[in-house]
Amino acid sequence: MKKITQNEGLSQGTVNDIFEDSNGLMWFATKDGLNRYDGNEIKVYRRNHNVPNSLPNNHILTINEDHKGRIWIGTLGNNLCFLDPVTDKFFSYKTLLKVNDPPTRIGEHIYSIAFDSTIGCFMPAVIQEFH
Repeated sequence: MKKITQNEGLSQGTVNDIFEDSNGLMWFATKDGLNRYDGNEIKVYRRNHNVPNSLPNNHILTINEDHKGRIWIGTLGNNLCFLDPVTDKFFSYKTLLKVNDPPTRIGEHIYSIAFDSTIGCFMPAVIQEFH
């Protein structure tokens, strides 16, 4: 195992989650973006207000992968999204809902994402704040 720090290109020193995808890529959730490590270099994904399909929030809490190879991201604030590995673009989970589906709200802070391989659904874990 190799130690990876900001000196090697990690966007931030606090890592909230580490995930290895089905292609062997390592993903790191930080407070300053999503980091992908291929064994040689780190690619950092950050929010870019000028790019419609960029990361919606830089504060990443959790990472997981579905059976189609999409990388799912839970953020602090802007809900749940996924990275399409073909287009290298981010999409809200709402893009997968049918047009006539009722409004869906899952919370703002996604701390964990789990997939059920038998029925192919995802189950985000959220912390709801009550006032």
